[in-house]
Amino acid sequence: MNRVEQDTRIDKAMQRMLFFMVFVSPLLVLQIVRKEVFLWLQVTFVTMFFYKEKKIELIKEPLIVMLFAEPFIAGVFAQFSSMTETYKRTAINLAIMALPLYFAICCIIKLMKDKSYKTIIKIIVNAIKMVVLVELVWIFIQLLLYRLFGVDINQLIFVDLLHLVENASFIRSWIWYPSGLSWHSAVLAPLFVMGILFFDNPVIRILIVIESCVCGNRTTLLGVMCCLLLLLLKTMHMRKIKIEKEKDTSDYSYIDCSCCNINSNWYRTEIFNKNIW
Repeated sequence: MNRVEQDTRIDKAMQRMLFFMVFVSPLLVLQIVRKEVFLWLQVTFVTMFFYKEKKIELIKEPLIVMLFAEPFIAGVFAQFSSMTETYKRTAINLAIMALPLYFAICCIIKLMKDKSYKTIIKIIVNAIKMVVLVELVWIFIQLLLYRLFGVDINQLIFVDLLHLVENASFIRSWIWYPSGLSWHSAVLAPLFVMGILFFDNPVIRILIVIESCVCGNRTTLLGVMCCLLLLLLKTMHMRKIKIEKEKDTSDYSYIDCSCCNINSNWYRTEIFNKNIW
């Protein structure tokens, strides 16, 4: 196998890895040795990229750098606070766990520059749309089983059966809420907002609104409602522009018809005058 064929195979494998990485990103109950599958896929994706390119170009935009530097700053300050040792270790661990995501974003941006920008965006959008559909179906199953049989399917599968996580359910004030493939429905907020934007199907949008109402998270519901409001305003604006264009076209047609009538009357008058004289 020559170098070109090898690079082509690696590129296709990286695109598939990118799809799965984005797909599992909100599925927090899927873990391996107490770490999210999303984290392991990030490490694999970055490793594949480094194997092919032999280097990783770091993002230099100040805003993005600060976003990823903030957990480290918070972790350092936490060590000098009155927090318990558990919280101090967690603060450092969260900062370290953010590093693979930073490198993965660096690789994705480089891919967008080297490959087709639209291809990479399409892969990401398709992955998000797929996971939105999975979450919609899973939340429906969660709600159905819990209301009819009192069975918490997340607890049954991911805790009792597979032992992937210690907690897979969202319970607030002793009230159970469907949270999808996560232990907190706040994870659904960005996912459902993107679902509203990416799907034109009214049935899917209605399902997103309904499940935003029953998931027990105000952020998710507020995000979806704000998104719908913006889409409604956009639709009204586009409809107004369309009506104005149709009105202008109608006015121009009326003017053209009037001009034609005037010209026709003038021509008839000329012919009549010539015949008379």
